[in-house]
Amino acid sequence: MDLLEKFDENGNKVSPELPKTVINYLIDIDGTICEDIPNEQPERMLTAREFEGVREKINKFYDDGHVVTFFTSRTEAHRTNTEIWLREHRFKYHGIWFGKPRGGNYIIIDDKLISAETKIKVD
Repeated sequence: MDLLEKFDENGNKVSPELPKTVINYLIDIDGTICEDIPNEQPERMLTAREFEGVREKINKFYDDGHVVTFFTSRTEAHRTNTEIWLREHRFKYHGIWFGKPRGGNYIIIDDKLISAETKIKVD
């Protein structure tokens, strides 16, 4: 994905950005694309039930040129089983971030504005 160079008001280079037409989707795995499997039961990760209609929506994001990254509380030790499951279920993605804090109640503070109204809706 090509990033656009950006500069501040003094002409100093700042972090590059994606084109405005490209969205960075960070998508949880457990409880979002499949049944919720805790890290303490990794044997279930290969047989997790996929939620109906989610794959098609996520793959459309990918096909439309957006960036799809899975962001999960699974640990790096679960990478192989996670990648096998995603491949067998034909999910398209650019990367996976492991080690998201567990327990929910997230507030993510970032320097980029996003619309709180942007949601994944499955018909």
